[in-house]
Amino acid sequence: MHQEIRQAQPVPAPQRTQPTSTPVPEPIAPVAARYMAAYQIAVDMLLEARTYAQRKGLPLEIRCEDVRCLAATLMIDAQRGDAR
Repeated sequence: MHQEIRQAQPVPAPQRTQPTSTPVPEPIAPVAARYMAAYQIAVDMLLEARTYAQRKGLPLEIRCEDVRCLAATLMIDAQRGDAR
């Protein structure tokens, strides 16, 4: 994954306009989008696991480290192409 780094260009001052009802999100780099997706999936998976554990009467605490580790695992699996 090689990305070209370019020198930043000056940004013109914003012009005053009427605010739009829905802000348009700025595009992000593809690699950033993949990392964000991995973190979002990790959070969803851990929340589901906690709900399941609670139904079984087991307390399950989720920490930032759990999210980070699971997201990293998801990224590794994605890079391997899940070829198991």
